[in-house]
Amino acid sequence: MYDIIIIGGGPGGLSTAYHAASEGLNVLVLEEHENIGEPVHCGECLSKTALQRMNLNPPQSVFSRKVSGVKVISGEYASKFKEDGFVLDKNKFEQWLADNAASRGAEIKTSSRVESVAKDSNWIVKTKNADYNSKVIVDATGVASIFSKKLLNQSFKTIVGLQYLLENIEKEDDFLDFYLDPLLAPHGYLWIIPKGGGRANVGLTTNDNSKAKIYLDSFLNKMGLDRKPKLRTFGGLIPISGPQKTFSNSFLAVGDAAGFTSPLFEGGTHLSLKSGQLAAKAIKTAVVSNDFSEKTLSAYETDWKAEFPDYSRILKGKEKLYSFSESDLKSFMSIMPKTITGTLSEKLFVGLKLVMKPSLIRNGALEIFKAFSYSKSEYYGW
Repeated sequence: MYDIIIIGGGPGGLSTAYHAASEGLNVLVLEEHENIGEPVHCGECLSKTALQRMNLNPPQSVFSRKVSGVKVISGEYASKFKEDGFVLDKNKFEQWLADNAASRGAEIKTSSRVESVAKDSNWIVKTKNADYNSKVIVDATGVASIFSKKLLNQSFKTIVGLQYLLENIEKEDDFLDFYLDPLLAPHGYLWIIPKGGGRANVGLTTNDNSKAKIYLDSFLNKMGLDRKPKLRTFGGLIPISGPQKTFSNSFLAVGDAAGFTSPLFEGGTHLSLKSGQLAAKAIKTAVVSNDFSEKTLSAYETDWKAEFPDYSRILKGKEKLYSFSESDLKSFMSIMPKTITGTLSEKLFVGLKLVMKPSLIRNGALEIFKAFSYSKSEYYGW
């Protein structure tokens, strides 16, 4: 009998495991793949803020490259958001998270795909090789949110993310380059994320799933990267509609399985790590009181709503940004500072420029600025 069975060994599941085991709970993680952290699905970026907030001090071996922030590019215009962070070797980072959780007493079983869950007085979790019993289960299965969809009767809107790991990439600065190009990434964006050893993740998100590879190959051609050696192609679906219900009787969802991705640029690791910590806190209270009711576990939702930014604001700004015409986007980018510091004088200067372009205000520029602001690392943007 376990206090918690966590289904999925990604950042959200492993964070839940670490914090729950640290509280003395009996924890089991069931991961379907043979190796923790594989395959890699994301762009592999994580802010310094995230590591500090979560009190994480990984070894240097998990870091591929240090970066100084995000650069948003559209046509001839570019704006830098200066925020220290890292590009990870994500598989090594997650393996380190697993070792941390195991060091606190969590049991982690790989090659353990869950075939079914059933509720009696406790949960019965079946894999091919064994059955397990638990007081609480945590869905950390990512965007598939296999059990959340069934137990919470919900699903998310998604977009596709696709990228190549390229080598022989020469990059002049150490920023994450995000490109807004409605023709090559409809309702999404493109990126060049530098890694160590002259490598880079080059990819995109778009709501036009069937043409994602065509768009990405066109971007490579446009940037003169089409002849660079491809070491790997990877990606997947990303939830974009935000969290809905994240708990029920004896059940919680964390990370992507709960819809926790930053709405504008879809960063998810920071949110996953924190949601795991908050989930462990709620479960500890439930175990101590021996009360696993929906009412008790609702404390989890109360906590994440108080901690995370207002998704509706960011989603509203995102929709306004992607509804911009090409001329609106060019005009919007023209008033953005080359380096964004967030100072009052900078905001006043941008405000004066915006007053001179009333059509931008009518079309949602203020909502877009708010979405950009709430996509910084302090608001769990990456």
